[in-house]
Amino acid sequence: MAADDFTLETLVRANLSLKASLDPPPANDRERDGTLQRFEYTVELSWRLIRKQLLLLGRAEVSASPKPLIRAAATEGWIQDVEAWMAFIEARNLTSHSYKNDVAEAVFKVAKTFPPFVDRLMESIRAK
Repeated sequence: MAADDFTLETLVRANLSLKASLDPPPANDRERDGTLQRFEYTVELSWRLIRKQLLLLGRAEVSASPKPLIRAAATEGWIQDVEAWMAFIEARNLTSHSYKNDVAEAVFKVAKTFPPFVDRLMESIRAK
């Protein structure tokens, strides 16, 4: 992904795509796996957009890793539930390193709860 991909508009489209894959719920493993892919890139875009926004604000020390960025976003007031966001990062990491069905099912349960958190993040960033 290029730095230009980390825009609010790109995140809006990714989150809409994730929502669309959840409603109606996936009918089979292939559809579920497509939803997991959408979850992965929506998580990725979220923390990368956070990084970009922090850099635009001139924050002196901006991490290149998602977990410190989540904490920084909480400090900015963009994220209210740091633990939930850490769980999203962990779930995203699980999908990158495992292709087991039980892991996919567990991550899918987490992915279903993600879109409203992205909506709130985007609202917070827009308000800045």
